[in-house]
Amino acid sequence: FGHPFHARLHDTPALVLSCVGEALTANPLAVALFGDHSQAAGWARSEYYRWFTDPASREVYPAAGRARNGRAVVANLRAAVGLLGPGSPAGELVRVLQAVSPEFVEIWERHEVARRYEDHKTLVHPEGGPIELDCQVLFTEDRGQALLVLTAAPRSEDEEKLRLLRVLGAQRCELAGQELIDC
Repeated sequence: FGHPFHARLHDTPALVLSCVGEALTANPLAVALFGDHSQAAGWARSEYYRWFTDPASREVYPAAGRARNGRAVVANLRAAVGLLGPGSPAGELVRVLQAVSPEFVEIWERHEVARRYEDHKTLVHPEGGPIELDCQVLFTEDRGQALLVLTAAPRSEDEEKLRLLRVLGAQRCELAGQELIDC
């Protein structure tokens, strides 16, 4: 393990999420797809929190898949609360979202519980457009963290889009010293 995981996974988006959907670390392709929220404070670091409080966070998914993703977010959070308890950060996030999001409350009351180990999804990048990816999830033994690795079908248009995003991300990093560009 001499190198960080993102040094070894350079050609596919990969990130480690906490039980409340915080990206603990992400490689450049994952940042290119999902954005960099590492500088956000408090609950704004949580993908789950942003989903229900910041409509712009949903733009990474096509409109047709947003309801499904919202249910999946809540089902993952419910599984985390069941495993870690109501006094955990997951339980605290539930209470916060119940106070600020009627949509969250409606989905929470369905009592759906799930942990997805694999999924097929379409993500939308502002420059690359829709990209179809397979997502594999590996959980730590205590289920407190998850590694997500997203792959495109070999020799597909989607794989080419990921290659383009990798190049665009590298160019942005090179320009970051000259302009105010995130990388």
